[in-house]
Amino acid sequence: MTKNKYFDFVFLSSEEYKKLVDKFGEKDTNEKMENLNNYIGARGFQKKYKSHYHVILTWQNKTEKDRQKKEFISNLPQEKPVQPREKKVDSPEITAIKNEYFAESQRINTGKLWKNPEERAKLKKISIKLNQAINDARPVMATISTNVSCQMKLGI
Repeated sequence: MTKNKYFDFVFLSSEEYKKLVDKFGEKDTNEKMENLNNYIGARGFQKKYKSHYHVILTWQNKTEKDRQKKEFISNLPQEKPVQPREKKVDSPEITAIKNEYFAESQRINTGKLWKNPEERAKLKKISIKLNQAINDARPVMATISTNVSCQMKLGI
């Protein structure tokens, strides 16, 4: 079977060319041959492919499979976006203690007083006060938590 030269690096028999034109039309066939020609020219694979006809068919199959895969994925149901939780607003008391803690931390950091145990003790007291205020703001949860742990210990 005699191969005809198309472009610089593409070789097809007259039969193969006719089959491609019948399958894809002349415009698409020439476009596919040009893509193959550019690929071979850029990479120097003139002798790698035994059949340029089959390379074009393989590339078309891969393109079609990729298109179907993208179409399938785009038709999948989309997950609902996760709704952000409502931000809990601190009570004025908790906000005041947080501000006190922040101010004290800043003072200690700026003055480089971390080595002073009395300064750290002040910060620790504010931290304990803050944790107590947060726990007091959630009495129901604390009660439930205590009841559950008591029931677990008792085996109820």
